[in-house]
Amino acid sequence: MRRALILILLMTSWLLALPAEDGLAAKRSFPITYKGKARAVIALGETASAADAWAAGELARYLHEMTGADIPVLENRNRPVRRKTTIFVGPNPYLAKRKIKVSSLDEDAYIIRTLDRDKIVLLGNGLRGTIYSVHAFLETLGCRWYMPGELGEVVPKVRILNVKTMNRRESPDFGIRYFQGVGELPALDKNELIDFHNWMLRNRINRGYTVGYWHFNVFNGPAAHAYSDIIPKDKFDEMPELFPLIQGQRRLANQRCVSNPQALVEAQRYVDAHFRKNPTDDIISVSPNDAGGWCQCDACNAWDLPDQYIMGPVWKERSFSGRAFRYAGLIARHLQAEHPDKQAVIYAYEKYSLPPTGFIPPDNLIIKLTHNLHACDAHAIKGQQCELNKWWRESVVDGWSDLTPNLWYHLYAYRWKACELPYPKWRSIDADVRYLHQAGVWGFFAHAGFSNWGSNGLYYYALSKLMWDVDTDMDALVRDYCTHFYGSAAKPMRAYLEHMADAFETRNGHVENIGGVNLAFAEQFLPIYTPQVLEHGQHLLEKALAAARTDQARSRIALTAFTHRYATLFMDFLQANQERKNVGSPENIQKTIDAGQRVLDLVQHEYIPWSVNQKISIYGAGEAVRRILAEISGGQP
Repeated sequence: MRRALILILLMTSWLLALPAEDGLAAKRSFPITYKGKARAVIALGETASAADAWAAGELARYLHEMTGADIPVLENRNRPVRRKTTIFVGPNPYLAKRKIKVSSLDEDAYIIRTLDRDKIVLLGNGLRGTIYSVHAFLETLGCRWYMPGELGEVVPKVRILNVKTMNRRESPDFGIRYFQGVGELPALDKNELIDFHNWMLRNRINRGYTVGYWHFNVFNGPAAHAYSDIIPKDKFDEMPELFPLIQGQRRLANQRCVSNPQALVEAQRYVDAHFRKNPTDDIISVSPNDAGGWCQCDACNAWDLPDQYIMGPVWKERSFSGRAFRYAGLIARHLQAEHPDKQAVIYAYEKYSLPPTGFIPPDNLIIKLTHNLHACDAHAIKGQQCELNKWWRESVVDGWSDLTPNLWYHLYAYRWKACELPYPKWRSIDADVRYLHQAGVWGFFAHAGFSNWGSNGLYYYALSKLMWDVDTDMDALVRDYCTHFYGSAAKPMRAYLEHMADAFETRNGHVENIGGVNLAFAEQFLPIYTPQVLEHGQHLLEKALAAARTDQARSRIALTAFTHRYATLFMDFLQANQERKNVGSPENIQKTIDAGQRVLDLVQHEYIPWSVNQKISIYGAGEAVRRILAEISGGQP
């Protein structure tokens, strides 16, 4: 027995003496702080970029918030510091000597790695990779950025901070991860815009940045509707033949006469001038303008053959895919010849969603799919019970994925026409994102931004995580969100979120992209957000407020409570307005006016930042009400 024990002890000592594999530290703790005192330093190498320095500052800031300790940031530090844990942020000659590199990784990829007994490496590829590495490291320590601004931050408080052995290497599943701000600059003041951009950086978004943050964008260049840029309206008097023939006359309408040979000449001039002025741009849009106004000339109509109609399960509609994609293909071929390192992008959108018969996209033409034409927002894209999404999936996604690997996806994470009502699509979004990734989509655009964080914050946060990792565990994410964002009120807030998602997803019908400046789209919510649904939601919010133990949790719940109050008043207004249109009695008219005024009073006098967006023209909170009240009064309300 004694000999066996001695043998075990000898073998154990021998195993412990072995060096860690590939320079990795064995299982151990790396001290960062102890009772408010720094036990670590942050090292920036001599080649550190401004982005690396910003990342180091972020690390020092949040470690201080967590522990109260001031972690020094050492510039031009090319070696470890003795008797301290050295946290290397960004590239460093010392790491190069240790053959720790990320240049072979995908753009934005990063590593988080412990070395020896006293070193931590936070290093990423490209401009943003190290920033992502720092925030991913902070997430392992419990930090979260659930929404923009201080209200969205979760920073745990600890007296002693040690880091365990780590060896993580992560790459994004989508090369482009885009959050488009609905309303853009008018929706936010300067500080709010900074908060929004920082939220995107901390959650690994790499496109959608505006003033002051342009350099963080990937694939720079215009990617939206473009005919008005290619052939501006001010050319109508000079070249009316390039504008659409409608009912026998050339008109200054939305689209252009793209079959006219001069239209291609104008497009070539446009893209040449754009890349001379913006040589670092990667892409340029060649998409038709939004809405209708299509040319009816014989040549344009001939370009649409043989696919002049879109045939759905129960509908038949005019298609303009032939002309839109033929014109785009011609411009893309010009790019191949004159700007071989650039790419063109075109929406597959509305009545030009489907691939035309016989069309083969050039290699430099990106197809930007949109969940728009006869598609349903209430149900999962791959949900077998939704015949609309089944048709869209088989006709649009499968149709294009069979033709090209150059696919982006433009998700209407929030529709303007919902007039700031809750859009709780978070339960199906993980399945949708995984399906699109499997279909070959590599650029993911979330059209959401500044609309209704009170109701949709979980959805937006989940999107940011899924764009990076399509296999994100949604149940774990929702638990984490509710637990850390709402604290002791997590249970009733989870019940509220589930309740609103149930109402949205299980209605007997669809939520289609219908209606123009009228309220037809928003009226689809009348059978969703019934008085009973909203009353029970209010009950759950009151339970959550009673359960909250901190001012921060109460403020977060109040944000959602405000948007819920807005939804309740707006649904009352929609119901009254529908009765007014159907009956039109003086009583109905006055009921509509009174209901609309209650909405306006709420958004004007009780507004909470990051709740409903008031500044989206036509559809912003209050704007739709003002429009209807003006219609009733025959002028300004």
